Amino acid sequence: MSGINYNALILIGSIIIVVFLVIRELWCWYWKINKIVALLQEQNNLLRAKMARSMVNLDDMFETEQGAAQDDRIALAEWHQAAEQGDAKAQYDLGVIYYYGKGIAQDSFKAFEWFQKAAEQGLADAQYELGIMYYYGNGTAQDYRKALAWFQKAAEQGHAKAQSNLDNRYFPV
Repeated sequence: MSGINYNALILIGSIIIVVFLVIRELWCWYWKINKIVALLQEQNNLLRAKMARSMVNLDDMFETEQGAAQDDRIALAEWHQAAEQGDAKAQYDLGVIYYYGKGIAQDSFKAFEWFQKAAEQGLADAQYELGIMYYYGNGTAQDYRKALAWFQKAAEQGHAKAQSNLDNRYFPV
């Protein structure tokens, strides 16, 4: 009859329990760290959005000369930075700048691109401008169906000019 070494079994059992407790503790820390990382990422995104909005506000000051000397190059660079970070208002403003050639050469193709980015984010003014560009074929191929669709999206948000265009324009579609 072989003898069972109870001391060895107790030692192995104790090691298993300690390993289990260590793994459980590591797992808890893993989830805590993931929560902290998620919160930090959220805060980072919020700060980036605030920074982009601040850049647009600063650019508005440059544009209207409120508290700062007008410098179109600085304002344009700031608008580009905010627009590249996804700020719909900055994207719309860049569309206006390129469309009318404010401080730079007029470029309806770039205006179309920036209006489209802002419109796709739901900015009614950009949706309206995109409708105008499609309607007249300015910066893009003329497309009455797309013009109508963008006017409808802007009108649904209460955009008065878009609503008027739906009532008063001819859409041969």
